[in-house]
Amino acid sequence: MRKFWVSLFLVIVVVILASTGVVSVVLPIDRRSEAKQDIAAHVSAGKKLANQIRAFRSRTGLWPISLDELDLYEGKWSYTWDASGNWKLRQFVEFPSLAIVCDGNDEGTIWKLTDSEGEKILNSDVVSANSSNLTKLKLSTLEKRIKQHWRQVIHYQGLYSILMEAGAVQEAKIVGRRARDVFPGHWWGYAACAEAAENTRPKEFNELAQFVEKKDDFPHSTILAFLSMTLNDREFARRLLRNLPSKRVCDLPIPEMTESSPKLLMPDYVFFYESATIANRIEDNHALEEICALWESHWKKNGRTTDHSFLAFRAAILAKAGNFSGARCNLDLYERESRNGLVGDLTKLKNAIANKQSKVGFLPRPIDQIKVRIVYK
Repeated sequence: MRKFWVSLFLVIVVVILASTGVVSVVLPIDRRSEAKQDIAAHVSAGKKLANQIRAFRSRTGLWPISLDELDLYEGKWSYTWDASGNWKLRQFVEFPSLAIVCDGNDEGTIWKLTDSEGEKILNSDVVSANSSNLTKLKLSTLEKRIKQHWRQVIHYQGLYSILMEAGAVQEAKIVGRRARDVFPGHWWGYAACAEAAENTRPKEFNELAQFVEKKDDFPHSTILAFLSMTLNDREFARRLLRNLPSKRVCDLPIPEMTESSPKLLMPDYVFFYESATIANRIEDNHALEEICALWESHWKKNGRTTDHSFLAFRAAILAKAGNFSGARCNLDLYERESRNGLVGDLTKLKNAIANKQSKVGFLPRPIDQIKVRIVYK
């Protein structure tokens, strides 16, 4: 009985405080009938802004990187963009508990209402993709962006990629040189110059190799091995892989996407995975074993929290050598640690081990972390 009266007293107190505005009661999305009119008004205003964003895309061939690129925009919407062509609008109806969100891309927009309990789809708009060739407009827009945001490497990468796609190789090479001057400590400008060079082993590749030699670490050596594979120089890649275990393992800084954000890092396991993938591709099991051993050592030092795909690579090595019980043990451990490793589908490897077949068609999933050209929309 005492609990009943205490509960009743607390309910009365909350009701009184809520009625006086001292506290607010947060209701789930589907119970916010009192906010429907406000939400509809916000969405209507947001759709007008989305139309401005689409109009910018039609004029320039690119999505805006910020609302500052739109003409005469004034409002309370926040906007984020990524180079793959996805963008997001957000406005809080009740900060910080309730927000209207619009996810947009080439296929259309989806409007959602979100709160701490989840999200509710309000509506969606499907639009047909613009197939017209706007290369010149894209290039012009990117040059403006680089002039304004000259410390953002992603715009140089976008300009380079669009030029290469258009077959303007010499112009793309100039963009690589510009990036090399602005970011002298970053590998991308050197790699862009090497890729855009027309020879199979250009002097620009040697300049990249000299840059990597000065860095003398595991990530940059892996990048050089990766790019040497694009030039079909397997023997050079093999020599690099054999020397990797002696290199310093570290995370690799990336020039920031925005001037206000902290520098991003490509973690060390990315380079373990990429180097192991190259060794597997050229069938250098000796190099692959050494890489896996170093990878495992760092995995243990990091508290077994990073990617552990070395177990799958090692299982493939053992299966090729006819050690099927060892291969099975490594594969079981890989799946026991996590089912979301980087390698991808292991069905063929599992079947080869189960049927005791030493010819293993092991093709790890590419993660596309080391790349010179990017998608930029």
